[in-house]
Parts: sequence; C-alpha cells; structure tokens
Amino acid sequence: MQAGAAEELVLIEPQTARDHIAAARRTAREALTEMRHVLDVLRDEAPALAPQPTLDRLPDLVDEVRAAGLAVEFTTTGTRGTVSAGVDLAGYRIVQEALTNVRRHANAARTSVTVGYEPRWIDLEIRNDGVRPERPGDGGQGLVGMRERARLYGGSVQAAADGDDFVVRAVKTHVSRVLMKLGLRDRVQAVVYAYEHGLVTPGDDELV
Repeated sequence: MQAGAAEELVLIEPQTARDHIAAARRTAREALTEMRHVLDVLRDEAPALAPQPTLDRLPDLVDEVRAAGLAVEFTTTGTRGTVSAGVDLAGYRIVQEALTNVRRHANAARTSVTVGYEPRWIDLEIRNDGVRPERPGDGGQGLVGMRERARLYGGSVQAAADGDDFVVRAVKTHVSRVLMKLGLRDRVQAVVYAYEHGLVTPGDDELV
C-alpha cells in the first residue's frame, strides 16, 4: 500500500487501514522467513529443511482445491524457464492466496488458473465468475499480501472485473521488463549503467 493511500484510508476507514497494515506486516514476516530459508539452503553447512513449494507444485495445489469442492481449470503457456527461488515461491503463494480468496468469498461456479511462462519471469491469471468486491480495490487482506509478494520481485498485481468475471493478474512491471532486457538486476545497476554509457551526468535528478 502506498503511503499517501494509507494515510487517506486511515482517515476514512481506520479499521480497514489497520487490517491492511496488519496483512502487510504478516506478509513481510512470511517473506523474510522464506528468504532465510532460501539462504539456508544455499549454505553448505545448513541442516536439512522442508522444501518450499514451487510453481511445479501448482497442479497438486489445484487438485487439493478441486477436492475441496471448487471447480478449477489449470493451463500453462510458454516454456518453463529459469526464475529465482524467490519468484518461484512467490508465484506459488500468489496462486494459493487467490484460490483461497475464491473459496472463501466468491461463491464461484467456475475458476481458472493460467500460468504464462517467459524465459525469466511468469505471468499469472486467476479468473472466477463469483462475487466481486463491493468497491474497486477491495480484495481483502489476501490481495494485500499478493501485491506485496509481487512487488518484492519487481511485479505487480491487479484485481478487477472483466466482463462477468473477476480477475487477479500478477505481471512483470514495465520498469522490470526494461531492466531484464538490459541484463540488469535492479535499479542500482540501472543507475551505474546510465552513467557508464553517458545517458545521464552527475547532478541529474531523474534517476534518484
């Protein structure tokens, strides 16, 4: 949640603001725990840890949701590329949270999950024909968590009506796509690249 939007929400709907802040904190704690897990796995001396779910586990997740009574169609496009462990885990968690929201709140007759594989990224779409949030942007604490997870890895989550359906999409942001094409990991590398190639000069404020 952006600071300006959070401040406005505190004034208008304080309880909703508190719920969103609590959800963001919980997601941040979960992300830190997952990051520590990834780092531990990379250490030679790390003890054996329970494996974290990845995108390859999505068919199992969908089967579990179907067994719980929700009709879900699962499809993939593209070829599975190499993504970081963080993106792999975040993608799984976003789909998991979206399906949980559908089960709890949407009363949907049909739901679909589409995973679009790109060489170094994934696009996710979770679509259902159930009940929409009453106001634009109302997605509950689960949506806040999905957005925070995507943001950590340069992505974004949009949730909106599409015809008779309600759709949650997780995609790579425009800036992150540009960085990827240039072979840059983050904005810091982008600043260095810009100076080295004469795109900006010391004192410019555009990249700050």
